[in-house]
Amino acid sequence: ESPDVIEAWRLHEELTRLAPEPVRTFQSNRALMVVGGVLGRAGLQDSARAVLTRARTDGDIDPTSELALIEAYMRVIIGDHDEAIERLKRFLLTNPGSEADSELDEDVFWWWRDLRDHPRFDEVRAATG
Repeated sequence: ESPDVIEAWRLHEELTRLAPEPVRTFQSNRALMVVGGVLGRAGLQDSARAVLTRARTDGDIDPTSELALIEAYMRVIIGDHDEAIERLKRFLLTNPGSEADSELDEDVFWWWRDLRDHPRFDEVRAATG
């Protein structure tokens, strides 16, 4: 399906409005990560990068670095493989022994398949211990 940037922004606004206050910032930034991916798929790479960077949060809002994992996948979508590797490493270092560890073995999870031949992919595997 074609990326619909206007609809992505509308859904981000709606999700932000509907999210309960205790998790509103996290949910808003999570949706913002997806907007970044939509922008990238629409060919708006600079805007996608700016939105993805803006959506990053600190450990108080995202203690498990879930947003780093989502950003890593959005970076794969827009072709920023070096940054995807950095964000994926951050998630793995924050969550040793997570399910994502097993997704990096021979049958790499589909989110990461475009990264498996990247010269720095071994850094990701090393981050899992």
